[in-house]
Amino acid sequence: MRTQLEVDPGIGLRGLQGVRPLIDEYKWAIDIEICIFPRRAAEHLGTDALMVEALKTGAAWWALRLTTDTNPHGQIDASSRWRASLDIDIDMH
Repeated sequence: MRTQLEVDPGIGLRGLQGVRPLIDEYKWAIDIEICIFPRRAAEHLGTDALMVEALKTGAAWWALRLTTDTNPHGQIDASSRWRASLDIDIDMH
């Protein structure tokens, strides 16, 4: 199963921190992948750094919600910058 978590400077990594213990507790029954996406545009001050931190600490996917983002090209650029260096996949909406 893939769960999608929002990240931004206002909420930080709370979603990731809340889900990780559940993943460990239920790994005997289900494989859960974490897919994170910026609640606001990825280039919003601090969001990009939080996305990268989440990817380094348990998230496997960078999600793009292009239909509601104010800067879809910025989202694509940000995710592409990190895709190869962090060995992640991209989930586009």
